[in-house]
Amino acid sequence: KRKNAQKFLNRNSEEKIKANIIAENEGVIAILDINPASDGHTLLITKEHFANISEYEGDKGFIWTAKPELKYNLEQV
Repeated sequence: KRKNAQKFLNRNSEEKIKANIIAENEGVIAILDINPASDGHTLLITKEHFANISEYEGDKGFIWTAKPELKYNLEQV
């Protein structure tokens, strides 16, 4: 079951925006796109800021550990 809408801080403007979290772990948050290109269109947002994922020097496994929860919750949408 997907989580209730949460508010996130928009880093550029200090404003808060609502989002439906469908998966989350220590490294990423997955939310449904508010203007989807297709059903289930999801945005995967890293909790640590960097301009390009290739700049991240640590283990990127946290991206893939969200996959089971993300898959399950997308099937519920």
